[in-house]
Amino acid sequence: MIEIERLFIEACEETGVKKKDKNAILTFLTPLREKENGEAHYFHSLRVGLLAREVARFTGDDEKPLLMAGALHDVGKCACDPNTLGKRGHWNRNDQRKIRKHVLCGHRMLKGRFNFSAETIALHHHFQANPYPQRLPKIPSEYSVDTVRLIYRYGRIVALADEYDALHREHFKRIMTSEEILDTMFDSNKDISPLIEALYKARIFGE
Repeated sequence: MIEIERLFIEACEETGVKKKDKNAILTFLTPLREKENGEAHYFHSLRVGLLAREVARFTGDDEKPLLMAGALHDVGKCACDPNTLGKRGHWNRNDQRKIRKHVLCGHRMLKGRFNFSAETIALHHHFQANPYPQRLPKIPSEYSVDTVRLIYRYGRIVALADEYDALHREHFKRIMTSEEILDTMFDSNKDISPLIEALYKARIFGE
């Protein structure tokens, strides 16, 4: 077993994720791991789940739903073109069109099994400069106002964890420096810059 998988399984036990739910999450993600050019995205998903959990621990939010949604945020990439998944450097418009489908695809995959996670992951590209999808899935009317607020809050935390981990991968044919990553995180999250700064000071980000 790969170390990151062991850490994810331990985190599930520590946060009270039921065994059947933990197994279902890994089952959802297995096609991504086995997909050509998908393995890196699989491990990225687990890291985002673990990082979202660490942010939740710091902010006092519920760790379990953030661990689960973080791990599942890119599950829709199971249906993406492997050539697009494995591409390094700049994506063209066609690549962007293909990859952006993963958000709604993931939402559809999780509905009926992990409903709260489905609504949360639908938001993980909603807070960036060029958000997508342009039309978000309608949150079920039976959810209370407080639950909807929580979905948006958790969606933002998953988005932060996703961005932070993604910036540590090889982008545009080179690795970004720590200073560039820090500047990018501040620049793209100006409205919550105090939280970003606090996460760096707490060494949740920046390790």
